[in-house]
Amino acid sequence: MHLPLEPNASLLHYRLIEQIGQGGMGVVWSAEDTRLGRRVAVKLLAPDLTADADRLARFDREARLLASLNHPNIGALYAIEEAEGERFLVLELIPGETLAERIERGALPIEEALGVARQIAAALAAAHAAGVLHRDLKPANVKVTPEGKVKVLDFGLAKGFQSSEMSPSSPSMSPTLTSLGTRAGVILGTAAYMSPEQARGRNVDRRADVWGLGCVLYEMLTGRRPFAGETVSDTLASVLKEDPDWTALPAGLPPAAQRVLRRMLAKDPGRRVHDVADAILDLDEGAGELAAGPVASAVAPAPRRRVLLPWVLLAVACAAAAWSARLALRAEPISSPVTASILAPLGSRFDLDRGLALSPDGSRLVSVVRGEDGVRRLWLRALDRGTGQILAGTDGARNPFWSPDGRRIGFATDKSLRWIEVDSGVVESLASSLTRPGGGSWGAGGEILISSGGGDTPILLIPASGGEPVPATQPGKAHAHHWPYFLPDGRHFLFLERDYGGGKPLGEIHVGSLDGVPSRKLVSANSNAVYVAPGFLVWWHEGNLRAQRFDADRLALDGEPFVLAAGARFDPRSGYAAFTLSSGGILAFQEQAGKAGNELVWLDREGRELGVLAGLASYYVPRLSPDGSRVATDISDETNRGDIWLLDSARGTPTRFTSWPEDDTAPVWSPDGEQIAFVSTRGEGSSQIYTRPVRGTAEPQSLIQNPEADVTPLDWSRDGFLLLERGSNNAADLWAYSAHDGTSRPYLAGPFAEVAGAFSPDGRLVAFTSNETDRPEIYVATFPTAGERWRVSTDGGAQAVWRRDGGELYYAAPDGQIMAVTVGRSGDARPVLGTPRALFRVDLKEHRSANFATIDGQRFLVNRNVDTGATSPLTLVLQPFARAGR
Repeated sequence: MHLPLEPNASLLHYRLIEQIGQGGMGVVWSAEDTRLGRRVAVKLLAPDLTADADRLARFDREARLLASLNHPNIGALYAIEEAEGERFLVLELIPGETLAERIERGALPIEEALGVARQIAAALAAAHAAGVLHRDLKPANVKVTPEGKVKVLDFGLAKGFQSSEMSPSSPSMSPTLTSLGTRAGVILGTAAYMSPEQARGRNVDRRADVWGLGCVLYEMLTGRRPFAGETVSDTLASVLKEDPDWTALPAGLPPAAQRVLRRMLAKDPGRRVHDVADAILDLDEGAGELAAGPVASAVAPAPRRRVLLPWVLLAVACAAAAWSARLALRAEPISSPVTASILAPLGSRFDLDRGLALSPDGSRLVSVVRGEDGVRRLWLRALDRGTGQILAGTDGARNPFWSPDGRRIGFATDKSLRWIEVDSGVVESLASSLTRPGGGSWGAGGEILISSGGGDTPILLIPASGGEPVPATQPGKAHAHHWPYFLPDGRHFLFLERDYGGGKPLGEIHVGSLDGVPSRKLVSANSNAVYVAPGFLVWWHEGNLRAQRFDADRLALDGEPFVLAAGARFDPRSGYAAFTLSSGGILAFQEQAGKAGNELVWLDREGRELGVLAGLASYYVPRLSPDGSRVATDISDETNRGDIWLLDSARGTPTRFTSWPEDDTAPVWSPDGEQIAFVSTRGEGSSQIYTRPVRGTAEPQSLIQNPEADVTPLDWSRDGFLLLERGSNNAADLWAYSAHDGTSRPYLAGPFAEVAGAFSPDGRLVAFTSNETDRPEIYVATFPTAGERWRVSTDGGAQAVWRRDGGELYYAAPDGQIMAVTVGRSGDARPVLGTPRALFRVDLKEHRSANFATIDGQRFLVNRNVDTGATSPLTLVLQPFARAGR
């Protein structure tokens, strides 16, 4: 059965608004996702296509792969749905016109064409890195938004559906010619844009997409296709035998662009550009030649323009010293900023919520990248070179910072502070047994400041030669100090103070002193701040990087703040904005392209996606009810204030459970599923434990009032014990609260941090994470007394989760692998532990709290990171204060 397609018709929770397209695959409507309150595109597949089981199976496999492509230049696939006999896709609704529609008005200006081609190439590079080929690239599959953002559409979707029986009316719009995949001897693609090897039905690789990019670029520059014919056969003959009319290219096309275009359209794949990344470099060289003009040395700096070539970056690095000297003589802004882009290394993506830092002289950049194995490492890039290097010995690194002489890089891991000598690669540990160390700064006097996670935490001071950390600041109750940054005198420093007492983290940038003088507020803000000579304070505010003059001698702000750069990436949970400035005044930052957050997704035991339960938001610690029918999770708003929501585990329908001006987090189900315990800052502003029935409208009741330290509920046993995590940092312990007599007692309390505990289903064991070795590991211990413990993990682990029958235990390894361990019982009830084995790898929200859940060990609900801007390049700006007018 098929519903009549008309405005306001509903398919599941999608309300159709208007038809916006129609093609061989079906009809496309704009629609409203009433569950998430956003506009989407709904593509309803033609009935003759949905009737073919083989096509549907192939389509589902490919669509799952495509849904993993998160890139700002790729149109997103949100879901595959079926309702009332309709099979349909839910896609990102992209405003603007297709590139084909734009070309109908004539050829594009050279600068615009190169910019569009650059964005298409970036999309292809991201897809190729994920193992996905497009194979049907054409102007009709590219949209350009009114802001000039390019979105590449239909990655591989057509090849799963188009039939060899279709008779296209135009070679330029001919659909995929067969539905038989990529086997040798089978033609697949659109005739006017397919590569010669595609036309011959041979196996193809990423060079087929390079050819398609060349065809699209040629058409943008000339207004006509490079290969044409009255029929599909004529067009294929042109592809195989003829060369494009190179004389039709515009006269002003830079030589580098001409060279790369000819290489992209080489008929022999062996002579063609092999990788889109190489094409990107050549396109950027062409853009650089275009920007420089015929007399580059005599031309003033161009307006904001992105280039990537080593010679441009060398110019940036060399100019930094001269610019710094100029500013030292006269504190005047220079006329115009010069901008470049830096891409993450192939096979990796930036993890810039974990930090980046320019060397003091601005010649090198270090950033955190995450490889295909899921491990974070430091990547060092000299700005006068086209490539960088992964620094060995930096696995798990975050928050890098430079020594004043630029010879060493400090960085944090899960519980230690280390530095690496750049030239020799020697790594040394400065301090261990830290809990979630954060941002650091290296002072001119040889001291290092480091922040740490949790509430009521000070900035710590550690000698650069190593030693025990001592507090450098004194935060008040429900306050935390983060992101220290030394001022030039080596005695004073900036830091962020956040007040968590009211639930909403209100922040202030303070200036502190190593001399014991109390810190004082400079400005209200919620991010890290840095100082740059000859006198500017820079921080993040409402989506932009903001700057204001700052007198480092008087420790006082002057004048009015102004916007330095727009769209910088910001993590509201940590208060970190991804930007860095060198002492010479070079700025590097990542724009907040796309959206970042989490989604709750069902995966099977092999990691195959079964469906998205809840779309993009800021979820934290999802908990399945004992019967698996509901999910409790807290969801944070844009101010980082959380409320608890209940979701139907089958349909994802959300119901608000708490609503309070303060913060409600960390829900835990009672064994019968009738109550939820959670932590809240309501009351007097300190964290307290409350309970509330799931049914009815009863108000939350305080369970544990005015605790001496932060407490978080972790699990609730069938015997009436509530397992609590008490304290923070190295003082974190596990406590047990008895519902029978209302008393609390230490369960695991010692010199190490024991966190994230979970009861076995029978309540006789507790699985937990401890840092008593070099890294967090999973252990189990007996309950109600921890008379003996057994180590479960063998190579690091966190987030222990039990199967409902207690026969298997799951945890997350440091590389994101979800591990499984069988758990049996001996005659004396001691656990018999199997060997850990990997099930699948996933990018969890974090690796400390339980961010996945399961009932039967066959389906896993995972709180998965989603970051559509993670593959965006870094923006590098020379003269960032140019045109500031200050």
